[in-house]
Amino acid sequence: MFTLLEPQWGIDLLVSLNAWMMASPTLVYWIPKLADIFVFVYPVFLLVMYFWRMENGKRIRDNAKNMYYKIAALWIGFSVLATVMVNVLIQYVFAKVRPNVILWLIDNKTKSILHEFLPSSSFPSDHAAVSMSIAVATLVWGLMKNPAKDGTRDRSFIWMSIPLFAFSLIMCFCRIAGGIHWPTDIIAGMIVGVVVPLLGRGSRIADRVVKVLEWIAKKV
Repeated sequence: MFTLLEPQWGIDLLVSLNAWMMASPTLVYWIPKLADIFVFVYPVFLLVMYFWRMENGKRIRDNAKNMYYKIAALWIGFSVLATVMVNVLIQYVFAKVRPNVILWLIDNKTKSILHEFLPSSSFPSDHAAVSMSIAVATLVWGLMKNPAKDGTRDRSFIWMSIPLFAFSLIMCFCRIAGGIHWPTDIIAGMIVGVVVPLLGRGSRIADRVVKVLEWIAKKV
């Protein structure tokens, strides 16, 4: 295992952002919450897409459309799962101490929602990887020429990816300002979250995965 140290620019950036947060009671209240709260949105997003997809305010009853959205939800979820696996493998290779351990920046007032469940490894950030991968996977699904949509792109997924990217960026920023992650942890996690879903786009492996997901969607 290789031990990593944060470069000086990353330390300076984190300390500056944390000092900015601590100067405002409002920011002290919201930033730790925003560092975690979007994580709870993602499973809801996928479950609604899979079980209760809506169009024009009405639940979809068409079986073909339901199957399409089920496969989309499974494909996005599979992309996130693959991202997590890659991120965990990297964490086994590199060891990095979290900033709150070194700089003592977090107390009872500034703890994030999931603070007690923080893994020991800080690099790369799981939150950054997961949040970016679900946004990128949603965008990629919208950009793919899908047979279920007569070989055209589905712009609704492109639009859905926009708030997901916003959630990811806000959460990543807050995790730095809250002293949970170093800036390079976030950057590395975001890179993993972008690269893994993109690698699956249009590949033979992706085609095979989609066929497996189609089988799962028919069974569940």
